[in-house]
Amino acid sequence: MFSSRFPAKALLFVLFASLLAPAAHAASIEKLIMPGPVSKAHAKIEGECSNCHDRADRARQTALCLDCHKEVAADISAKTRYHGRMPQAATSQCRGCHTEHLGRDADINKLNQAGFTHDLTNFPLKDAHVAVACTGCHRPDTPYRKTPSTCIDCHRKDDIHRGALGTECTTCHDAKTWQKNTFDHERTAFPLTNKHREVPCAACHAGQHYKGTPKQCVGCHMPDDVHKGSQGPQCANCHNTADWSSQKFDHARETGFPLNGKHARIGCGDCHRSGNLKDPIPKDCVGCHKTDDKHASRLGPACSDCHNSDVWKVTSFDHAQKFKFALTGAHEKLDCHVCHTNVVKDRSSVPSASTAIGPTSRTAAHWARSASSATRQRSGWK
Repeated sequence: MFSSRFPAKALLFVLFASLLAPAAHAASIEKLIMPGPVSKAHAKIEGECSNCHDRADRARQTALCLDCHKEVAADISAKTRYHGRMPQAATSQCRGCHTEHLGRDADINKLNQAGFTHDLTNFPLKDAHVAVACTGCHRPDTPYRKTPSTCIDCHRKDDIHRGALGTECTTCHDAKTWQKNTFDHERTAFPLTNKHREVPCAACHAGQHYKGTPKQCVGCHMPDDVHKGSQGPQCANCHNTADWSSQKFDHARETGFPLNGKHARIGCGDCHRSGNLKDPIPKDCVGCHKTDDKHASRLGPACSDCHNSDVWKVTSFDHAQKFKFALTGAHEKLDCHVCHTNVVKDRSSVPSASTAIGPTSRTAAHWARSASSATRQRSGWK
């Protein structure tokens, strides 16, 4: 049996317990009137509605959101990133896009990827990036705002330079095509000119090594040096980057021997046979063409009297002007050596009259004829 006083004591106990736990009582009441569970992201603060709601001022809800989401508040204040660049960002209400109390698994971001304006972010999508799926850059476990925005963060595996050129990929590449590069070599200590512009990077920067690349011609062209180092490292004194075979060396000014005719089209080694261009070589014709002299030096060293540097074969020679003896009649067809049996400088050995070159068996009287007879004889001996 219970004492008649028990109901009064029980009532006092209930009242006392209620006074000791007013917060729990209020929370239970709020939970009863709550429209539904909040999302997982806000589950920890679900028990205290005042974290997000001001019972006296409903419009203050956005300010309460930004009290927790300080990064978004900073974006709005600085007018940067997506929330800061949104139209009416300063006056919009968070709940206009992010509705809560839809359950633990509800998506309160409600991001429409197809219609999302990426231009409002700090990374506008351009060129090839436009066609990339969102998941190509945004990982499920990383907030959108913390997605890396530098090239190397996404393209590290594509970096054939293996970090040797740093992380500023845009110095050479753009978003249109990764293979095409726009590196301005003019900003280096070695501007690329003419044929050098067509050479792939790896031809000079072997193994992706860029520091310490030689800047002298011989650093890359040593195997091409037909002079084998005898002319020193200053290749640019004779060659240029437009065409290695072309030469800008002024032979006439530097040596006193202009390269005329076929001389301009032969290789240096044809005359400078030792390979050393500094070794002295003869400048007269016979110095190089002695073996070509079918006259065996009988006509002297002045080859240019008959020959020129364009065509070695004699095409015209004024014998009358040169030797005061016109070649007429049968004389015109004779080989030079028929008359010039000695060295030409010894001109005294060359007869100047018909009487000196006739058959020895003839008498002097036979040769002493009139000028008209001598003329007739030049046309034909018989």
